[in-house]
Amino acid sequence: MKLIKRTRSKKTSSGKRWIYYGLFQCDFCKNVVETDISTGKRQLSCGCKRGEFISSAHTKHGDSDTRVYAVWRSMKARCLNKSHKSWPRYGGRGVTVCPEWHDFDVFKKWAMSSGYNEGLQLDRIDGDGNYSPFNCRWVSPTVNARNKKSLRLNIDIARAIRKSRESGLSCVEISSIFNIGIGYIYKIINNEIWREI
Repeated sequence: MKLIKRTRSKKTSSGKRWIYYGLFQCDFCKNVVETDISTGKRQLSCGCKRGEFISSAHTKHGDSDTRVYAVWRSMKARCLNKSHKSWPRYGGRGVTVCPEWHDFDVFKKWAMSSGYNEGLQLDRIDGDGNYSPFNCRWVSPTVNARNKKSLRLNIDIARAIRKSRESGLSCVEISSIFNIGIGYIYKIINNEIWREI
């Protein structure tokens, strides 16, 4: 902002120093505002660009609108933010993010060199392990869904479910035996999921 003129001065409430004020014209919106000039710090705007300055000051990489950045933020939130809805399944179980991945640029470099693309999801190879370059990979949503602890399904279990149905057991009985929801039992039996290739 450009100083137009000094306007006034006053003593602080403690009486130990003076505060000087001046009229400034904002370089961006051309508003004229009175502000404290005692600190010697040059203000960039009257406040009209405050949000943009704050955003650019905190985002050094320019990737805050990208999917890889959203994946990184979500990973950290699940492990570090106790109020995140998924924290009990991640941070609450002791799953952490390796120290180097607290830096987005390091995570992004790993992601780009490890096969990242918009259609893939971040997956931990060992579901009880931490987020780190040695325990993570990019997988399709289908593969990631199959790896969820809550399902505990694999092709061998799907085959056993189909054989149980062929032997005359009801879907309710099969659901109870395998401790898998009946909806999944129907989908497996009807070859909607875990089809033989």
